[in-house]
Amino acid sequence: MSSNAASVARRVLSRRQAPPTLFAGISDVAPLTGSLCGGTLLTIHGTGFSTNSLENRVLVGDTDCRIVASSSAEILCEVQQRFVQVVNNDQAVVQPVSVLVTGVPAQRSGQFQYTFSVNSTPIIGSFEPTVGHGGELISFEGTGLRGNVAVTVGSHPCNIHQAGDAIMSCEPAPQEAGIVDIAIYVGPTRGFACPGPDLPSLRFTFTLALQSARRIFKTSATSEGVNSNDARIVKGSQGDDELVIVGQGFGSSTRFTLCEGSVACDRVTPVMPESAILHAGESSYQKLTCVPGSVVQHGASRTCDLTAESANGVLKASIPEAWTYVS
Repeated sequence: MSSNAASVARRVLSRRQAPPTLFAGISDVAPLTGSLCGGTLLTIHGTGFSTNSLENRVLVGDTDCRIVASSSAEILCEVQQRFVQVVNNDQAVVQPVSVLVTGVPAQRSGQFQYTFSVNSTPIIGSFEPTVGHGGELISFEGTGLRGNVAVTVGSHPCNIHQAGDAIMSCEPAPQEAGIVDIAIYVGPTRGFACPGPDLPSLRFTFTLALQSARRIFKTSATSEGVNSNDARIVKGSQGDDELVIVGQGFGSSTRFTLCEGSVACDRVTPVMPESAILHAGESSYQKLTCVPGSVVQHGASRTCDLTAESANGVLKASIPEAWTYVS
């Protein structure tokens, strides 16, 4: 549920206070059906509820319904996910709704049953691409997508470009390379969309790419010593030389190395966005500066590839002959 919706709910509830009562009771629950993947906002009317949301507990079956606001006469809560995927057109499960106030069960005027139903579920049948960079449109096809749609890809909102009942597209923000979840929220009544039978999950892979590596010369080459085999220990920075790296999918845990991973390139700047003007309007390019470490060298020079790694080494990218050590 969005922060704006929660704020509105709290203002509404502040005007719906019931007189104090000894025992809590439930008089009405709505809606009584919602998405298989949760997110439906449940409204419970009654008496004797606590104005302190932490003292109320709502259960749909044996699963907590996340309370977003409460008054003495009404509780609003968000139903949690029941299934991760739509399997067939008959998929449904019915669960009782119950309320506890300070641990004491509220009385019910009837048997309030909530149905997780495929008929009340927004469904994503397919989407593409499943792999890419920030700034590239992701297109979704499905059913029941019309509404107050909000999409998150990983930890960031995805900017909606088109939204209809069957087709929707959004532009994700650049993020660190890795596999992330996609969440599609179709408003408080419809809840979250589920992947359809032919779509195992809603996940997107941000790829890692290296475009260029440019050396910034600071000083002349220096060596730190000589071992018994006449191999010089050469400073990678040639004094203070730096390497400016441009690419996509960089993040705080992206690791940069030289010489088949044997030498670290230590960052001296954070990851920063690269101007889209330099990349034909593409906004996903980033840059950072690092200083290569020292290397044990036999001979006059050694040229090394640059490697970037993300997602614990699962995703890699490289640039050949990106750095040369000269003794």
